[in-house]
Amino acid sequence: CRISVSRTPVRCVKFVERMNCIVTASDDGKIRFFDFATREQTAELEGTHEDYIRYLEVHPQLPYLLSCSDDATVKCWDMEYNFSRKFVVQDAHDHYVMQVKVNPHDPDLFATAGLDRAVKIWKLGQVGYPLVTLRGHEHGVNCIDFCPRDKRYLVSGSDDETVKVWDLEMKTVVQTLDGHAHNVNFVLYHPVLPILVSASEDERCRIWETSDGGKYQEIMKLNPELKRLWALSFSTTTDSQITIGGDEGCACMDLDLSRGVAKSMMKVERKRMLPLADDNSLADEVERRL
Repeated sequence: CRISVSRTPVRCVKFVERMNCIVTASDDGKIRFFDFATREQTAELEGTHEDYIRYLEVHPQLPYLLSCSDDATVKCWDMEYNFSRKFVVQDAHDHYVMQVKVNPHDPDLFATAGLDRAVKIWKLGQVGYPLVTLRGHEHGVNCIDFCPRDKRYLVSGSDDETVKVWDLEMKTVVQTLDGHAHNVNFVLYHPVLPILVSASEDERCRIWETSDGGKYQEIMKLNPELKRLWALSFSTTTDSQITIGGDEGCACMDLDLSRGVAKSMMKVERKRMLPLADDNSLADEVERRL
C-alpha cells in the first residue's frame, strides 16, 4: 500500500475510525484526508499553520482533530462541519509545540508539550489559559502520554535525555527515568500492561515496568537498527507487539516480557520507502497489518 501525499516530509499520520480515513500532516503546511478503502484524497486543508505541523490528535469522542505546530499554536478542526476551525490556542507555548494529546479519562482535557520545557493541561472550550503548567525538565519537552490505567499519571520525554512521570493531582514529578544518551522523542504507555516505552535519538527503545503503582524499572532495551527513533505504536490486536519508527524505516517487534527478549516480526527499510512523503503512510500500513 502506498499513498502519494506530498513532495515534502510527512510528520504525522492518523487513522480516523469514524470517517474510515487516514489524515496526514506534511511540511507544506497542509492537512490531507484519504479514504482508507480507495486511498483517494477526499479533503485538503491549506494554510493550517504558519510553520511545520508537528503532531495530529484525533479526539476519541468528538469529531475534532487537534494539530500543533512550530508556530506555537494548537488548533482544533471540526471534521463534521466542512473541517471548519473550532478554536485556536495562540501562544500555547513560548517555543515550538511538539505534541498534543487528549486525556482518555476526561476527554474535555488535553495536554501539550513544548520546547519551552513545559507541559500544559488545557480544557476544550476554555483555551484562553492553561489549567495547569508542569515544569521540571531542563530542556525542551518533545512528547507526552496519559496513563490509560490510572488517571493520576502523565509521562513526558525531553531533550534533557530523561523521561518524567508526573502526578497530575499533586502537579509534581514522582519519578525521573534515566538511561537514554540523547533526546527522548516519543513516550507511550501500553494500553493494558503496566509498562511504558521510550524512544530516543540514541537509537534505542527502553521498556519500563511498574507493579502495584510502584516505581518504574527498566526491564528491556531494544535496538531496532533504525538509527534515530521517532515514533511508537502498540498493536490493537495483541498485547505483545510494537511498531517502532526511525530514520531508516520502521520495524514491528514481538515482546516477550517474561524473558526480556524481543523478536523482529517485520522491517520496512527506508530504501523501500521512497519517496519520503510515503514514509509515514507505509508505517501506518505496517501497524494496520499487526
